Amino acid sequence: MLEPILQSLREVEGVQGALVVDHTAAVVAHRAHTIYDLTVLQQVARSVVSSVDSIQLIQDDWEMLTAHFGEGKLLLRSLRTTAAARPRRYILAVIADSTLNVAFLGVALRVAATKLLAELEAAPTLAPSASAPVALASGSTGRVPLESSKPELAKTGLAWSGSGSGSGVGSGDVGVADSASSTFLSACTKALAASVGPMAKVFVKEAVRKVCGERPFTRADGPALIAHLAATIEDSDDRAIFQRATRSL
Repeated sequence: MLEPILQSLREVEGVQGALVVDHTAAVVAHRAHTIYDLTVLQQVARSVVSSVDSIQLIQDDWEMLTAHFGEGKLLLRSLRTTAAARPRRYILAVIADSTLNVAFLGVALRVAATKLLAELEAAPTLAPSASAPVALASGSTGRVPLESSKPELAKTGLAWSGSGSGSGVGSGDVGVADSASSTFLSACTKALAASVGPMAKVFVKEAVRKVCGERPFTRADGPALIAHLAATIEDSDDRAIFQRATRSL
């Protein structure tokens, strides 16, 4: 079982999530903070594989990569099986916030990588489940299929990409009706980051798409957006922090 191994990484302070991705960008297994829903993790997987494919043109036998975004890090570990006639390539990705002790994680990462390789080599070729995506409950975990890409938002001439340096794992800008709406989203992202860490921008974009569909976000959508984001935060203390921070928005 891959999930218990990923859970050991999840328990390291500062780690927000851990996932195993195959060469097709399918999420084979994952353990993550509840707010990292399947859609977000699949976006992370696609960006990870795309980046690794580019790097492998220069260095095919890479072992470890670290990407910095906002106040967090994305750590990648190469997992290549050798037992089968045709070696298979997987990637272990760890999403972490600014509280992470990289040296401490390094030890846990080496142990986890060894165990994951043993599981992957002992099992037949792993593939995402063909079943429909499962709604998130007390924690994000399991094997999931890739979903088809979401429709593009209507073009309004205005867009919001998020504040600060981007992580590269978001799915593009979201449409906004005016500059006030853009300012609201930036403030909402800052408030959410205090509760869930550096991936807040991605969560806000996904929430905007769920609340607004294809139409541009307006300031009037603010209460619904805040309510949607709050509902996805499982920890009551984190949820309370976010709600207090957004009362004045």
